Amino acid sequence: MSLGIFALVGVIMLVLAGTSFGYLLQVQNKARSSRMLLWFFLCIIFSSITTILTNSGTAWERAFAPAQDATLILSGVFLVRFAYMVPEDDQPGESRTLVAVFALLALFTLGYASIFAARTLSNPTAPPEESQAYYLITPLAILAAVLVFFRRSIHVSRRQTDSNAKRSGSGVATTEALLRPKNQPALVLRNYGLALSIAL
Repeated sequence: MSLGIFALVGVIMLVLAGTSFGYLLQVQNKARSSRMLLWFFLCIIFSSITTILTNSGTAWERAFAPAQDATLILSGVFLVRFAYMVPEDDQPGESRTLVAVFALLALFTLGYASIFAARTLSNPTAPPEESQAYYLITPLAILAAVLVFFRRSIHVSRRQTDSNAKRSGSGVATTEALLRPKNQPALVLRNYGLALSIAL
């Protein structure tokens, strides 16, 4: 077994996600949003493990390549749900729609990854028949999640200033709401979006 350079990325992801998961697991009286983060980090742990396996230098390492992305996209289901729970679930219709879209994407990618792994493991010497278009789904899903966090940040920031805006006769501009969030939850959501955008 000869670990590739990307195996180190998997190890770093595993340590960070594992630490975060362990911390959240110990928190007493978890909020619903915290439970979503718990599931998110669990998915990242699985993605880290498949990343390490994919770069393990074995004959069957490619079998797990699509699973790296599939588990990341599955984590997006819980991350988007988390975004709509902070500070409260005040956009239930939009939340259900976007979570359903991410869930369908996750089902598709998990199905593809499972079929690919079964075929590759049954005949590890054959060249893998990978669809390169499949790997476009993850960056698009990440971009969508970033936009969800930014949208939620703007919504939460504007909600606090709505009454003031009505009295003064002016609304909060979108750019201003994103650059200067008006409350702590809006700031948290904006910063989650910025942190997530690093993955792009």
